[in-house]
Amino acid sequence: MTRLTAHACAATAGLAIMALEICGPRLLAPAYGSGTIVWSMVIATTLLALAIGGMHGGRISEDDARAASMPFFLGLGGLSVAASGCVTPILAPAISSRFPFGPWGQTCALAVTAAAVLIAPGVLLAAVFPLCLRANTSTLERAGRSYASLYAASTLGSLAGVLLPPLMLMGLVGTRASVVCCSLPAVVTAVVAMRRKGIAAIALLAGGGLLWGVARPPTSTAWESAYGAYEIIDQGDTRVLAVDRGLCYSVLRRDMRQTGLYHDVFLAAPALAGFREPRRIAVVGVAGGTLLHLFHRAWPQAEIDAVEIDPSLVAAARERFDLGATGASVTCIDGRCWLRDKTTPFDLIAVDAMTTGVPPTHLLSQEFFTEAAVHLKPGGRQHAPAARRSGQCGAAARAAEHDHHPHRRRGLEDAAAPRPPGNRPRLARMA
Repeated sequence: MTRLTAHACAATAGLAIMALEICGPRLLAPAYGSGTIVWSMVIATTLLALAIGGMHGGRISEDDARAASMPFFLGLGGLSVAASGCVTPILAPAISSRFPFGPWGQTCALAVTAAAVLIAPGVLLAAVFPLCLRANTSTLERAGRSYASLYAASTLGSLAGVLLPPLMLMGLVGTRASVVCCSLPAVVTAVVAMRRKGIAAIALLAGGGLLWGVARPPTSTAWESAYGAYEIIDQGDTRVLAVDRGLCYSVLRRDMRQTGLYHDVFLAAPALAGFREPRRIAVVGVAGGTLLHLFHRAWPQAEIDAVEIDPSLVAAARERFDLGATGASVTCIDGRCWLRDKTTPFDLIAVDAMTTGVPPTHLLSQEFFTEAAVHLKPGGRQHAPAARRSGQCGAAARAAEHDHHPHRRRGLEDAAAPRPPGNRPRLARMA
């Protein structure tokens, strides 16, 4: 095996496994969400697989005859990455339904799913590096240099696997096709290393056909970005924006005054909290603009400033959800950075940023609520859906209110997040 081939094998192995690790949480999101526990389970399972594969590859490399099987490990690993990317959206809901719908039950289901889709690719591709090292090391004096150059090649491949899917591929062909696309170089390189160029051409064509079959090019009603997978669904006179194939993110109805979702709690909150009609409102998280429409209809004289981190959502809201009718000024940037640069205070700051039903952690922190309190007028209020972290959100909001407005004794704590039908939204008050 030539030195160039060994380095190509190490690089493409890193590309394939890291692409699967990065895309894994997105593939698991429809069944398990995309919280910290999902990322932790994906990373932990990948690390475990890499450790097992590295040990196995090191053991094999001691035998010259078995060490020559490196292209087999690379090719099979690349195929298993492509298979995992294709079957995870089907496998994850099936496994989830087999476990109790409680925190521990679904955590166990998540662990089983992660093992099913990550262990085999990780073990196979991790065995490639020690086998490449054995093939690329001719003398003991060159061992250190060979290790360093192969490690650099593997790291550069892993870097490409980390950056290519979210920055380029997901928006072009979707998450599943991104995984398949990043696995193809490993399969082709493995066949070339076997010195079978004809089979390499066939593998490339077959991979291209698979990529064509699973690719989801963006359309006006279904697309993906680095922040989520979105779909617009029309149901009679109602238009719905769904995220991650199921969660209702935004709703637009003709003459809409209520949605039947958690957005309605934002309208009830000011009256229950006992403060005046807001004249200046800040909304963190736009999505399809549901909250902006509700605020505009309830308080038509109010000036609304909004921020959304995903430009594709803002474009869809303008084109399909009549965002211009709200009169809101919308900026595309992270909500916390946007609020930090604001100089004029608000009567109401509403946090409607969601990631599979839960606000991002940095928008539930005490630091964020403390920073938001600085941008409130006297008597102004902050509102945030708390989802499953209501205690965290409430504690942070109370601390921020006490630090900056110790004279206040009344206010809204948490607006209820999306809940299954039959569960009524819950309101609480800050003491």
